[in-house]
Amino acid sequence: MPELAAIRSDTEDQVDLLERRVSRAAGVEAALLADEVERQRRLKAQATFLEGWGRYYQAWLTDDPRRALDAEPLFVELLETGLPAPRPSDVSEDLRALESFARSILGLALVRGYAQNPRAGLEWLELLDSTEAYGPLRNELPAWRLAIRLDGGDFPGAVKVLEGLAGREPRAPTAWFRLAAARALESLAREASGSAGGGPGVRELADLAVAELAARGELAEVLTLARSYGAERLGGDGFVLRYVRGVERYEAARAGHTGDGPAPTAEQRQAFLDAARELAAALQEPDAAVFGGAAAGCRALVGWCLY
Repeated sequence: MPELAAIRSDTEDQVDLLERRVSRAAGVEAALLADEVERQRRLKAQATFLEGWGRYYQAWLTDDPRRALDAEPLFVELLETGLPAPRPSDVSEDLRALESFARSILGLALVRGYAQNPRAGLEWLELLDSTEAYGPLRNELPAWRLAIRLDGGDFPGAVKVLEGLAGREPRAPTAWFRLAAARALESLAREASGSAGGGPGVRELADLAVAELAARGELAEVLTLARSYGAERLGGDGFVLRYVRGVERYEAARAGHTGDGPAPTAEQRQAFLDAARELAAALQEPDAAVFGGAAAGCRALVGWCLY
């Protein structure tokens, strides 16, 4: 970001210098200078764009919403309204078709949603819900609505977005549900540790997102969440969730017994028996037949536990 800021400053100085030279030039020289002015302006816009996103991501990764405000004037500058504090109605409709312009609107929406409140961000995001807006970004709007609500801690609002995505055709990307699950489980983990977290709707959001991942047969995704946040926080029933809990218990038992032969102590044997019971229970779930390959793996793990 310091390098980008320096580029912005240098190109601004270059533009001022070149514009003065253009005013004194004529003919071919004037045309060449005008081209260079335009090139420097594009370079400044690119540096401004990247610095804006860099400052937003820095705030997000350090969990400091106040730092996101440093990105706001950069995105505002890119919207070319000529106003220091524009409203959504001040933004050009025609320019929304350009990717860089549309993503600048998105950047401002995320900054406002994170640093102020979800409503402030969603107000700007609605500018992209138009046939005039850049198409690929318009198709991603449900995910960005979800992200703004998650950043602002609006879990009930995130539940509503996710419910709409669950029944959508064509099917919404799995990554969107993984995002919701991870953020909800992360919040529950913080709550359990005594730090800020939890709140209305967070348990419902976690259950909804994990259930959708399970229904899609995303075993690897659910297992990753279990390893990151603890299988006990996943909740729910069904083959996938019980299988994941069984796998986690099996891995814990295996970590406590490093040999290749049968476990030598009663405590180690009990750990394998507990894992076997959870895995066997997964095979008894009504939806187990849907997951043929995973069910076969589950039966193999039961065998290894008993061995």
